[in-house]
Amino acid sequence: MAWKKSGKKSKSYFAFFGGKIKIKPNVGTAFIVSTMSGILSGLFSIGGPPMVIYFLAITKSKEEYLGTLQTFFLMTGIYNALVRIIK
Repeated sequence: MAWKKSGKKSKSYFAFFGGKIKIKPNVGTAFIVSTMSGILSGLFSIGGPPMVIYFLAITKSKEEYLGTLQTFFLMTGIYNALVRIIK
């Protein structure tokens, strides 16, 4: 958590929100954020931003954040490729 306190946040997150958003990592928040991500992904193919903010709030280290984010994008990329192959 020290990397968050030292100001090494994502530049775009800091530029737009300036640390004003506080997200509590619980099941309800995860459901809301993932639903928003799914809707944005389905409509505009940009489901990442809600998940990026959520992962930034729930991870404890920079390495954990990057690993979680890469896994999320890997899974969504595989899913999108499979959907397009099937269609």
